Amino acid sequence: MSFLLLCFVCFLLRFLRSNNLLDAFAIGISLGLAILTKATAYLYALPFAIWWSVNAIRPFDVKRVKLLALSLLIAITINLPNYSRNYNLFSSPLGPSSEAVKYTNDIFSLPSFLSNVVRNVAMHAQSPSVQLNELVTDGLIRFHTLIRMSVNDNRTTWPGTTFQAFRPHDHEDSAGNPLHVLLILFAMGCVLVKHRDPTVLRYVICWLFGFLIFCLYLKWQPWHSRLHLPLFVLFAPVAGLTISKLKYRWVSCGIMVFLMLAALPLIFYNHSRPLIGSNNIFSRTRADQYFANQPSLAGPYEKAVHVVSKLGCSQIGLIIGVDDWEYPLWALRSEKMRSTERIEHVLVTNSSAKALSKEDHFVPCCIISTQNPTLEKLTVGDFEYSRLWNQNPVSVYVIEPDSKLHPNKTDKDQLGSHIH
Repeated sequence: MSFLLLCFVCFLLRFLRSNNLLDAFAIGISLGLAILTKATAYLYALPFAIWWSVNAIRPFDVKRVKLLALSLLIAITINLPNYSRNYNLFSSPLGPSSEAVKYTNDIFSLPSFLSNVVRNVAMHAQSPSVQLNELVTDGLIRFHTLIRMSVNDNRTTWPGTTFQAFRPHDHEDSAGNPLHVLLILFAMGCVLVKHRDPTVLRYVICWLFGFLIFCLYLKWQPWHSRLHLPLFVLFAPVAGLTISKLKYRWVSCGIMVFLMLAALPLIFYNHSRPLIGSNNIFSRTRADQYFANQPSLAGPYEKAVHVVSKLGCSQIGLIIGVDDWEYPLWALRSEKMRSTERIEHVLVTNSSAKALSKEDHFVPCCIISTQNPTLEKLTVGDFEYSRLWNQNPVSVYVIEPDSKLHPNKTDKDQLGSHIH
């Protein structure tokens, strides 16, 4: 999404100078793919889209307006099938407002907005000093006392999480970017004081409003650092421009070298996929790397897929929780899948159950479940399933020999021998 958003802004800047049809096409494609990839692209792209639209109508330019409409049409067309599916399921083209937990703030006020702005910035203030981290956390608490809000107000905070400034760490979900934040603050100061180019100033304003909209709309999460990635990528041109204009060349080169050296520990000793050490990516199998962030699931998932493979079942059901890992099951199974195999969710209880076709009589001969691992039997439609294998949190169920119907004779014979 960061790459596609950067493409959108890049072609937008080119279009402001060229009024080129090809750039208009590129704007529509990159914007459409960005918002299709991840919904936070709407928040970051909105200020740039407004800048682009205002430029087309002030002063009014028929050609620019037509190209603007073309770009928007392309972006909408790319997302139209997704909008249609979402509307049919959730009565909204943008999908559900929440899954297990609501993503958006429950309150929109100046204190809640300031709380989110400060916390989203402060989460990048990771320091090796325990005392400094405690000072940041204490400062945040004092600030929230001043604006009469809790630093962990449940109306603006992801449930079950609390704010705390941590020491720097190397996990991709929550590692902060303190050096880049300092560079951004320095570059923004230079833009306001020295740069007279109106395009640079408008770019920075759009970037800043993208961040503010993000803070206004979404609940704070400890994992927001990764959602900030597009902001850091989008600000890179401004930072590069600022560094290139420093008076002393050796200062510019020093900043660049320092940033590259600072990145090396995170590259070589990354928590999930390190290049160096006993757990490096070159010494682990592809299957092991699926579970880099949750290694305890590797054994149960791999054994479950092995059990299903031995059954020879061609119709496989899935019962997966809202935050359970589904992808590794597909990835592991794909190595052994036949072209005739089918994997579908069963016992669906959320809004997407409406998409199930009444004419589609899918009857799995076995079911992989990550829910209720102690459950001995399952009922899916008119059929009973018994638990054949279990290793917490995964279970494999097979259809009962005396169920009402069987998928096909071959599966029935194979399953019967394993059950007995």
